[in-house]
Amino acid sequence: MKTVFLTGATGTMGFAGMTELLRYPDRYKVRVLARPSEKNKKLLADYLNRIEVVWGDLTKYDDVLRGVTGSDMVLHV
Repeated sequence: MKTVFLTGATGTMGFAGMTELLRYPDRYKVRVLARPSEKNKKLLADYLNRIEVVWGDLTKYDDVLRGVTGSDMVLHV
């Protein structure tokens, strides 16, 4: 199983990418980077049992490092 780190998962294209990856749970573990806003928490709430969320900011080195560490692929949407 490959771990995919996805940025932009709370946007239109990123969300579509995330849901597509989730169609293949035997092939991909999905890890997303999302800002900890109320909107994003609500949007991702139904997926928390199927994805790993790195709550953070794309402009913060340590947040991105937490997401890419151990990932096999990065999709920067």
